[in-house]
Amino acid sequence: MNVLKALFMLFILLLFLASCLPTTQAALPVESPNQPAGAAALPPQDAPLLPPPAALKAAQAMAGQLGLPAGQVTITLIEEAEWPDGCLGLGGPAESCLQEVVPGYRVLVKAGDVHKEYRTDREGAVVREAQPAQ
Repeated sequence: MNVLKALFMLFILLLFLASCLPTTQAALPVESPNQPAGAAALPPQDAPLLPPPAALKAAQAMAGQLGLPAGQVTITLIEEAEWPDGCLGLGGPAESCLQEVVPGYRVLVKAGDVHKEYRTDREGAVVREAQPAQ
């Protein structure tokens, strides 16, 4: 009888310990626009609580271009990316760009019916609008 009690107590202890383990959830597939040319895909990560400062600077850039308050611009997508150069893959023929991989973000923003894509470096020191043809 003591053996049965010991096994029962062990079973209860194992259930208790199992309930204390952290749980993980599988990421749900999310449709996103095609990765732009020149950007290397990075694995998806958990979304931060607040957008990175670089994404906020992209939203501010759009607000400035359209002459709107920043509160009227919505960030619709933030993707981590690695850009092929210091011009974030958007340099022109007369432009001299740092030739090294630059980590940053692809940011989609909208204000009303206007949708734009911006590319930034990690800190937001460089923010460039990607033209629709790119």
